[in-house]
Amino acid sequence: TVGAMGAAMLSQLGHSVTRENFRDHSLVSRIESVLPHSGVHIVLIDEAQHALNSASEMKLAGNRDFWKRVTQGSYPFGLVLSGTSRIKEVVLQDRQLSRRTIFVEGRRLVDGDADDTEGLIGKYATDASLECEVTADLALRVMHACAYTFGEVCKLIIAAVEDALITNANTLTINNFASAYAADTDCEPQDNPFITPEWARLPIAGAVSTATPLDRLAVGRGGF
Repeated sequence: TVGAMGAAMLSQLGHSVTRENFRDHSLVSRIESVLPHSGVHIVLIDEAQHALNSASEMKLAGNRDFWKRVTQGSYPFGLVLSGTSRIKEVVLQDRQLSRRTIFVEGRRLVDGDADDTEGLIGKYATDASLECEVTADLALRVMHACAYTFGEVCKLIIAAVEDALITNANTLTINNFASAYAADTDCEPQDNPFITPEWARLPIAGAVSTATPLDRLAVGRGGF
């Protein structure tokens, strides 16, 4: 919501928010007065689509008005909204806001990115002081499992590395990817792209969970 975003922004700017002034118009007015003296010129709101999903048209309009107000003053300030294509859909509904906006869209990975993905796996393993055992099609399996989404590929690699570290392994292998994927999706072995030889036939249903083995240990969940 506008209130939550405004309160978070004020907090990061070093200003407290009380229940008495936790109103959208009050928060935006405070941000407008604080920004020129803050020395802050760019604010990033990550996963901004969460404020838009299932929101009423009135709330969507409120978000658009908030974004316009904090960026239309004379103080040089840029707002970066990171997330899914839902953000672009909402912005384009306001001509004034859309004219001020630069859209940067990351492309989906393709099979031709396998070498780079394999290099990324090796880098994460090296950073964790692990040896790396990469099968010929591991990178392709990773991309397929993550719906060819770069951010999710990184998360899955990290989850696999954590799985190796938690089990005191010295080498990152495809088994760690199988374990991380199974723990996140609760899938059967025949549906695990790191176990079944028919992985390429599995549907690309979407990205895996953002949870890592360390997250799961914190809530008492086991691995594969």
